[in-house]
Amino acid sequence: MENLLLILATTLILSRKQPNPYGFKTYTIGHSGCTLYLPNDPGPFQPSFTKNGDLMYYGETEDAGVTYGCVTLVLREPLDNLAEAEKNLAKFMQTLQKSYSVDHTAGFSFGYTQKYNSQARGIVDYWQDAAEVDWKIKGWTNGRIISVMYVSNITDLPVNKVEMFLDSFRFA
Repeated sequence: MENLLLILATTLILSRKQPNPYGFKTYTIGHSGCTLYLPNDPGPFQPSFTKNGDLMYYGETEDAGVTYGCVTLVLREPLDNLAEAEKNLAKFMQTLQKSYSVDHTAGFSFGYTQKYNSQARGIVDYWQDAAEVDWKIKGWTNGRIISVMYVSNITDLPVNKVEMFLDSFRFA
């Protein structure tokens, strides 16, 4: 009986999924206090200000021909209403489509939440740019911060790797 319990316990331990099977590391987004996983160091997230006076951080890195990136806004005027914050996120994602020469979009899918933050709302979309490169985008907001994470050239990537990155964003 003891051997059976030992075998069962060993099997359970060995069959557990690794929390980070792709070797991503955690990086902090500028001075926002927010973090995300990336496959390698993007260097410092570049700060700038939007026309509305929001503090914006941008960072991007490549790994094996795939681009992982993030654009994060610390809003000058936070929104308490999460439905309004989600609309604001959608507008920002539409603005980014122009910046990245997106020709085709699958359309926004709303209603995503984070298991680590019940106040966060998320939106997912799939894009194809002018060079016919496929992207997956996921945006998050808590009303105070907006962050849009993207992976371009997703064609041959494991879905779990893409999802691990897109779901790794954590609010400060």
